[in-house]
Amino acid sequence: MWHGIRSACWRPGLGVAVAFLSAVAAAAEKSPPNVRAQPEAVELFSAIDKGTIDVQLIPKNSSECRLLITNKTDKPLTVMLPDVFAGVPVLAQQFPNANQKNRAPQQIGIGNNLFQNPMGNRNPMFNVPNPMNNQGPGQRQFRGFNVAPEKVGQLKLPAVCLELGNPNPRAAIPYQLKPIEGVTAKPGVAEVCAMLGRGEIDQTAAQLAAWRLNNDVSWEKLAKLPRKLAIGTKPIYSAEEIKAGRKVAEKALALAKAQPASTTSSAP
Repeated sequence: MWHGIRSACWRPGLGVAVAFLSAVAAAAEKSPPNVRAQPEAVELFSAIDKGTIDVQLIPKNSSECRLLITNKTDKPLTVMLPDVFAGVPVLAQQFPNANQKNRAPQQIGIGNNLFQNPMGNRNPMFNVPNPMNNQGPGQRQFRGFNVAPEKVGQLKLPAVCLELGNPNPRAAIPYQLKPIEGVTAKPGVAEVCAMLGRGEIDQTAAQLAAWRLNNDVSWEKLAKLPRKLAIGTKPIYSAEEIKAGRKVAEKALALAKAQPASTTSSAP
C-alpha cells in the first residue's frame, strides 16, 4: 500500500521532466547550427575600387605609417595586401608645376610587415591561406588581414621616403594608397620596401638604398647629408650606415634582375 502511494506521487514529476526534455530536443532540432561565416578574400585595390572597403593612410613620420581598413559590408572580409605598396600625398596633386613640387611631402614606399611576424599583430586571424600569390603586377606576394563586418582594422607599417629633398611626411597631410608600380618603376625600390616589411633589413639602410635607387643620388652625396647643430653641421649618416645601405641596394638590384619582367640599371 505504501509503495503504491509512493509510485503515484512520483509519476506526475516524471511526466513533467520527460515533457521538458522532449521540448528541449525539439527546439535543438529546429535551431540552425552555430557556424561562423568564413571571410571572403578580396584584393586590396580591387576592393577599394568596388567600394567594398575604405582605406585611410596616415604617415606618422618618415619611417612609419598607419593603415586603417574599413569593412563597408555586413560580412567578414580577408583583405589581401601585397608585400609592398606606396603612398602619395594628396597635396602633391595641387602643385603640378616643377617649381611648386617641393612644397609637397615625399612619396613613401611601404613594406607589408604581415610577412614578418604573424603572432605580433593584434588581429590573430590575419594569417590566412594565400590564394593570390604570384598573380599581381610584378609577381607580388600577398598576405591576408581579417576585418569584421562594418568594423575598422588597423595596421602599423614600416616605410621609406622616395623623394630626397622634399619635406618629410606628416600626419597633417592626407596620403592616398597606390600600387608601388604606379609610383616608381626604378629597379630595386620595390624590393627594398618588401625586405623592410619582412624585417630583413633595418629602416636606415632601407632609406638610404631607396633614395639611391629611386633618385639616382650618389653615395658620396648621401654620406654628406648634413645635420644642423647649434654650431655648424655634421653628417646625418655614419660610414657604417652608408655601407649597410650600399649592401641593401646591391641585394635589391639583384632581386629585381631576377624578376622576368623587370628592367635593370647600373650597380649602385
